[in-house]
Amino acid sequence: MLTNKGAAAASTVAAEVLGDLTIAGWINVDDVTANPIQTIITKDDGTDTPYWLAVTSSGELRFEHSTGVPEVITSAASVVPSGEWMHVAVVRKVGTSVEFFINGKRDIRGAQVATVTPGASSFPVQIGFAILGSDNLAGLVDELAVWSSALSSSEILGLFLMSKRGSRYRVRG
Repeated sequence: MLTNKGAAAASTVAAEVLGDLTIAGWINVDDVTANPIQTIITKDDGTDTPYWLAVTSSGELRFEHSTGVPEVITSAASVVPSGEWMHVAVVRKVGTSVEFFINGKRDIRGAQVATVTPGASSFPVQIGFAILGSDNLAGLVDELAVWSSALSSSEILGLFLMSKRGSRYRVRG
């Protein structure tokens, strides 16, 4: 479990993921209003961003990817509350769509159009912080994973249910 300090991993081809992508894991944000944006995971280098998943101060999930010009996509009705464990996931189908999931359920907004093909980044994967800014996560991250494929909604639900059964997390809803 990662707690309030952040971590960086070596920049590798495996971490690049420029095609379809799924990011999923558990987060517990101490206070969503602590920073305007709190990074869950990113590989941003300031110009090209293969992926960046964060929580906004209004509790929305925020996903960004870019090749020079960012494409920012946020969740709709699903809000990440302060002080509670939530299973979050984002699924990107390059050039087609981005979908958010909270506690195994698809965000009410559904698939959103995503037109950008992300660029490669020389920076390492950053979990819980962003090297280029002060977008640090005030909270906890656990069981975070990145797939180089777009998982289905039933696979996302399976990830949520598998972890929830371990009774490690107390989840509402």
